[in-house]
Amino acid sequence: MTSILYRAKAKFERDYRDFIVRCGLDQNLRNRNKGQYKILLYHGIDHVSSLKYNHRFCSISDFTSQLQYFKKHFNLISVKDVFQKKGTKDKLNVAITFDDGYKNNVKYAVPILEKMQIPATIYVTSIRKMGATFLWADFIDIATTLQDKSLTIEGLNFKKNTLGKFVCGDIMLKNYIKEGDFKRKEIAMNAFCNVDFMDNESLFDYWKLIDETDLQVLSNSKYVSIGSHSHLHNNLGNIALEEAKQEMKISKEYIENCTQKEITSLAFP
Repeated sequence: MTSILYRAKAKFERDYRDFIVRCGLDQNLRNRNKGQYKILLYHGIDHVSSLKYNHRFCSISDFTSQLQYFKKHFNLISVKDVFQKKGTKDKLNVAITFDDGYKNNVKYAVPILEKMQIPATIYVTSIRKMGATFLWADFIDIATTLQDKSLTIEGLNFKKNTLGKFVCGDIMLKNYIKEGDFKRKEIAMNAFCNVDFMDNESLFDYWKLIDETDLQVLSNSKYVSIGSHSHLHNNLGNIALEEAKQEMKISKEYIENCTQKEITSLAFP
């Protein structure tokens, strides 16, 4: 399926689900899911639900509306309770999670979760331990919108297509980077020339990560739990076993040192 058809199909499905909910026709769906367990995954929260850089962001207003719906119709529990099957048989049991550990989670999502008394788990990397302030995927997403010049990475020439994505034949740059180790990610990021967005405040929500102070604040929250999202955000299934073990070990130790709490939960990157 082409990228255009995939996006059109995804949009149709989203619009259809929204229509069902807005018309109050979702009762049968909720009844069929009673007693089951689901984990909902969010990433970033912003003001406008921007899709300019990627599809991983949800606006503050949409997030609030979704939580209001969840709280009315679902049994909201922690991830730990999901795995221990500590739910109810009368409703769908749902856990809220966030991947990547954006600073916007602390700024926008946490106050809403605490006000509505809804548990959630935020999964963070330990990449800040090595001095990095962003994840490779966010850099590539933003840099792609700012550069049109072709890129040469490990002998492959990537050019921007009509959809605004860098490709080399049928190889998408994002997928090529994802399948490699962190060295490939560094090579790819260095291939973007004259790309500088770190001082642009309007883009902060799309790349800034939770820091050590944020982790300490989150560790004191009554409703927010913290989990590991690995060290360098490598796909743990694509790297050597010992390297994957180190990814988990470094991340766990880093977060525990910051929070003084044991970390037992991992969201597989």
